Amino acid sequence: MSFRTVSMFALACAALTAGCRDNGTLQPADLSGTGGGGDGGTAGGDMATGGTKTYTMATVAAMRQGAPGDYQLTDVVAIGLTPSSTSPHLFVQDAGGGDYTAIKTNCSSTSTSHPCQVSSTVKTVALGHKVTVKGTFIKSSTANGGTEDFYIDSITDNGAGTAPATATVMLADVIKGNGTAMKKLWFQHVTVMNPGTLVAYDLSPPELAFSGATKCPYQLGFAVAPMGTTGAAAALSCADATTQPATATAPDAAEIYIGTDFFKDFNVASDCRCTAMFHDKEVTATSTATALSGILVYDTVFGSMPVKSYLYVSPLNTTDLALTNLTQR
Repeated sequence: MSFRTVSMFALACAALTAGCRDNGTLQPADLSGTGGGGDGGTAGGDMATGGTKTYTMATVAAMRQGAPGDYQLTDVVAIGLTPSSTSPHLFVQDAGGGDYTAIKTNCSSTSTSHPCQVSSTVKTVALGHKVTVKGTFIKSSTANGGTEDFYIDSITDNGAGTAPATATVMLADVIKGNGTAMKKLWFQHVTVMNPGTLVAYDLSPPELAFSGATKCPYQLGFAVAPMGTTGAAAALSCADATTQPATATAPDAAEIYIGTDFFKDFNVASDCRCTAMFHDKEVTATSTATALSGILVYDTVFGSMPVKSYLYVSPLNTTDLALTNLTQR
C-alpha cells in the first residue's frame, strides 16, 4: 500500500479525477480505552469520541517507543497528506527529526471503530504546518505484522513550521522485504542515495493489488528495480484498458515497490484499466529514473495468514520520482 485507504476510494468515486484504493490494512485490537504510555504529563479530558479521555503528552518518538494509548502530539510537522475529503491520512513528524519520529494518522468520517469528526480540518492542513493532534495510538502484535496507527480525535493547525530534514537511505534499505528492519524510519520522507538507474520491473505486484475490486481502482502501485535485475514481468506496458498484466514470474528481492497514495501530485500509475479514467500517466517498459524519494511506508496484506508484510516508497510528487517514457491515454 501499499495503502490508498477507504478515504481515497471515496474521493475517486465522488470525483473520478484521480486514482484511489484501499489495501485493507489489518486492524489491530482497539486499545483506545487502555490509557496512555510514554513520556510527559497528561492533558485534559476530551469528549471528541463520546467519552472522556485523558491524553498523554508526548513526542512521536516517545509514543512509538512506548505503549499504545491515548496521546497528544504538540507542534508536530505535516510532511504528507493523502488527497481525500472524507478519510485523509496525514503524516506528521517531530520537528527535530531522527529515528521513530514520524507516524501516519487516520481520520475517517465514516469509520465505525474510530469515527473522526475533523476530516474537514485534516484535509486542509498545509505541508510544513505545525499541528497538535489528539488521538489513539495502536500497535498490532508481531504476529499481526507489528503495524502502527494513530487515529485522530481532534486537531489544531498552529501555522507554518519548519519541516524536519529528509532522511537519507541506501537503495538496499527500501527493497520490499525490508519493512521491519526500517522501522525507525517508517512514515518519514526519505531520499535514496545514488540509486543508479531504476527501470520498470512489474506493473502488477500482488501486494499492491486492490483485493476484490470490481471497479476502479484495481492496482495501487508498481515496482522498479536496478537495471539488469532478473525476473521482470513479461508485460511491462498496458496492452489495453481491460486487462492488468500478470505479475513477475520470478520476483527478485531487489525490487522496490512504489505506492500511489499521493495520487493528486504523483499522477503516475500502472492500473491499466483505470489510468484513462483518472487521467494518470502510465508506466511503460522503457520507463526509467535516476532518483527516488518519498514517504516510506510499512504495510501488511489484508487477510494473509501468516501475515505478509512489505515496505514501499510513496512519492509525494513527480519530483520525488521522475520517471521517463510515460504514456497517457
